[in-house]
Amino acid sequence: MHKCEDCDAQIDDNYKVCFPCSNKRKQSNNGTNEVVRELGKLNNNLYALRTMQEYTLNANFKVNLKWDKENKKFVIE
Repeated sequence: MHKCEDCDAQIDDNYKVCFPCSNKRKQSNNGTNEVVRELGKLNNNLYALRTMQEYTLNANFKVNLKWDKENKKFVIE
């Protein structure tokens, strides 16, 4: 047994917060899209990095990166 992170109630070792505090956290997070925005930023960054690498591959080695739908992976042509 240990204490809840939010209210210091005694809870099982498998949990970080008690059930009432968990519900409060869920309610306070329902109105925000912070996680979605951060995932969108990461996705944009990954796309930019891939685009730069594709350009570098083409400029330096005259090869292209192509998505293989059958094997579900990128291949270099």
